[in-house]
Amino acid sequence: MIALIGAKRPEATLHGQFLRDVLEGLTAHPRILPCKYFYDRHGSELFDRIAEEPDYYLTGAETELLTMHAAAIAAALGRAVDLVELGSGSSIKTRILLDALLTPARYVPIDISGEYLFATAERLQHLYPDLAIEPMVADYSGRIDGLRAIEGTRRVVFFPGSSIGNFEPRAAVAFLDRARILAGRGGVVLVGVDLPKERAVLERAYDDRHGVTAAFNLNLMTRLQSELGAELESDAFRHAAPWQPEHSRVEMRLVATRATLIRVGGQSFPFKAGEHIVTEHCYKHDVAAFRRLAVQAGLGPGAVWFDPDERVSIHWLDA
Repeated sequence: MIALIGAKRPEATLHGQFLRDVLEGLTAHPRILPCKYFYDRHGSELFDRIAEEPDYYLTGAETELLTMHAAAIAAALGRAVDLVELGSGSSIKTRILLDALLTPARYVPIDISGEYLFATAERLQHLYPDLAIEPMVADYSGRIDGLRAIEGTRRVVFFPGSSIGNFEPRAAVAFLDRARILAGRGGVVLVGVDLPKERAVLERAYDDRHGVTAAFNLNLMTRLQSELGAELESDAFRHAAPWQPEHSRVEMRLVATRATLIRVGGQSFPFKAGEHIVTEHCYKHDVAAFRRLAVQAGLGPGAVWFDPDERVSIHWLDA
């Protein structure tokens, strides 16, 4: 039976935090909207569609990697694994690892979108009836509390999908430090990391030909309207995702196509044509660069696995 842990915060609290983050972000220079707000139910469904796009290589490459190396990873982890996944989404790739684990003791998927998370957990429970599945509603970019320890297990914090690239370098170190604490003594942190590659490949991955990523990005505007009562012209913004080689990152943007205004929370934010809001940074780390971040977080770099074309990697980090 599924046990939901980490009680969901009241809607008023969630609404208040969303509004505070939006007002703070639109006042900043450059203007930003935190990428965690991509993931309401509709945003999560759109991301699943992005993962199926041929232009978005990350999901296919990481799936190939796990298919090739899950048995070796599972053998190295040993028995009685307490698997905790941060930002679990649909948990599709995680099933490859779950199938390979020798005797998993528990699976804890953690995600900010509670409705989507619980629906996914119910589907997984049908596939793994003997596995304890305990979904946890939480913002994984912060501290994770309330997760009970299971004696005699090894906790493995799993963070696939190259989502570590969404953190600024200092924030990535802080995140990895929290993951180290969550894993605990003798635990392991497994992190998926996207590798640098050609500009054309990267820009197409984040601006696919079918416009799914654009819809995913623009869904933020829909959320501002429906949840915060914002007054805005959603058709006055377009999606853009330029590669910035000097920072080794793709920058997702909502760009004003004409002079327009966003009114929200009693404040007004004017935009000139061409001004933009940054919605996500997607850093690409080579092996040496990522290991430096891990060491700063107190983690011990171990094995690294790659897909056949060396597009993405998964790092073993000792807690």
